[in-house]
Amino acid sequence: MIKVLVGGCFDVLHIGHVKFLRQAKSFGDYLIVLLESDANIKKLKGSTRPIHNQKERKEVLEALKFVDKVIILPDVVNNIFYDNLVKKINTGKISRS
Repeated sequence: MIKVLVGGCFDVLHIGHVKFLRQAKSFGDYLIVLLESDANIKKLKGSTRPIHNQKERKEVLEALKFVDKVIILPDVVNNIFYDNLVKKINTGKISRS
């Protein structure tokens, strides 16, 4: 099985997001989306964002038929966190549910 991993804010889901995610899925069998935290979006996009909280954004992404799994990210992430997460995904320690 080929797993595809992408990430982003996906605060206001639009056609560009849908096309991006659909194309990402076309590169493999299983699409995993890493979802940025509310705090990180606020830092990136300003005090009025996010418009939708992380739980709501996760629910919207999970409703897309080509998204297989959404992993919510904590407020503080670094390269070690990402490396460990990718290792868990590659070894199957991140469940499919």
